[in-house]
Amino acid sequence: MGKILAIMSVPFVIAWAISTWWKIRRARSERERALLSRASIGATIGTVLAVVVIVMLSVRGQIVAVPIAVVAAIIYARSIKAARTRIQAEESNPDPVARAKQL
Repeated sequence: MGKILAIMSVPFVIAWAISTWWKIRRARSERERALLSRASIGATIGTVLAVVVIVMLSVRGQIVAVPIAVVAAIIYARSIKAARTRIQAEESNPDPVARAKQL
């Protein structure tokens, strides 16, 4: 199952790279591009580590590890989306007082 998972991840990696490239290309500011670049590298490292761990585990370990990896990926994606939304909101208002953090 581990080898199948590693082979099946190749099309997803290609699609992910294309989607990341497109998001970076459409980014509105340098801060947003930097966030997307850092997030992409972090997610790539996390994915590679997850695939390696899942391949090395026994079948019983894989049954536990796959849902944990999926939940971690969902949480990571939501946090990146929230950070990107926050950056866009901060930079959409040119008033520096409005961009200050709320107390």
